[in-house]
Amino acid sequence: MAVYLMLTVLTIGLASLTVHNAPAHSRALALNRTVICAIFVLLFAVSALRYRVGNDYWWYTEIMHEISVLHHPGAMRIVPTEPLFNGIVWLIYNLSGTDNYLLAFAVMSFLTAAGFLYVIYRQSNNFFLSYTMFLLLCFYFQSFSTVRYYAALPLALMALPHALRGDWPRFALLVLTGGLLHKTLFAVFLLYPLARIRWNKILIAAGAALGAFCILFPDVVMRAGLLVYPTWEQAGKAAMQGSFSLLNVLRCALVLLFVAWNARNNRDILADESVRMQTKMTFMALVMYLVLWFVPQLSRLTYYLIVPQILLVPRVLMYVEDRREKRIQTALVIGACALYFCRYMLHAAEDGIRVLPYASFLFSFTH
Repeated sequence: MAVYLMLTVLTIGLASLTVHNAPAHSRALALNRTVICAIFVLLFAVSALRYRVGNDYWWYTEIMHEISVLHHPGAMRIVPTEPLFNGIVWLIYNLSGTDNYLLAFAVMSFLTAAGFLYVIYRQSNNFFLSYTMFLLLCFYFQSFSTVRYYAALPLALMALPHALRGDWPRFALLVLTGGLLHKTLFAVFLLYPLARIRWNKILIAAGAALGAFCILFPDVVMRAGLLVYPTWEQAGKAAMQGSFSLLNVLRCALVLLFVAWNARNNRDILADESVRMQTKMTFMALVMYLVLWFVPQLSRLTYYLIVPQILLVPRVLMYVEDRREKRIQTALVIGACALYFCRYMLHAAEDGIRVLPYASFLFSFTH
């Protein structure tokens, strides 16, 4: 855990040095770029140098071997992988002439760290707060287990501003590319436009009816889900368990209350199209957790709606004019995220997570 604590403290400290809206060709801009590069190197190094860290580590080594020899791309024929991931692995293994899973993991680590830092720096109104939330909410550490998913997820976030502007060709290109890494990203084709459009009474009524149907007929919903994900059933009882998360429900509820509290006397907040869209995304995630609690791996879909909260919260705080109140709210946000970080680390060695103990092949390379 010492490695994670040092990484967290050091990189958040570096993030605090960044300057918002740094002018072009200025020292501030040069400082920002230096800080971002330093943070990237640290994130990439800890992830790329890990060995036997992550719940799916050995599962990935098996399916990558299968991919390299052109067998069915699935360990024990459980979960097929996507074409872009298969192509990257096949190229690495065949060019190196061996099962070079360490390099394959490093490439995924590069895509994940670079993708998230690019999104946070380009889209956030407060790089320090967004990065702090990203790290303390453990999105980075979760990428050690769900490798393909977190390599693809930044592409969904990159598509977000294009959906907001109605630039659908660029939106589609990014989503298609991400879907070739992890097919759940194709759900963004529905989720982001649905959050973008105006919700009228007919749409709200249709959504309420659909939610009621899911609650009343979960077996029908599961049968439909198995048509899309037949591998759930093949994987056995563990994969078929529901994925209701009280913490994620609480997180969504708190973010909605946070937006409502700040918007009560400031109409500019809800007039901001980005805030409106991302608030609706949070509401959609909350509803999905409540009505689809029985669906396995539901977070694979809801995280496309939840992770943008690291952009939403700083954007709302941008409208808080009272400096003292802004500082108090910022401290409360960081404090809540820190509590989540502590809880995650207390369970980080358990099955389903297994990011502790941390080990690197530089110091312990044994099979």
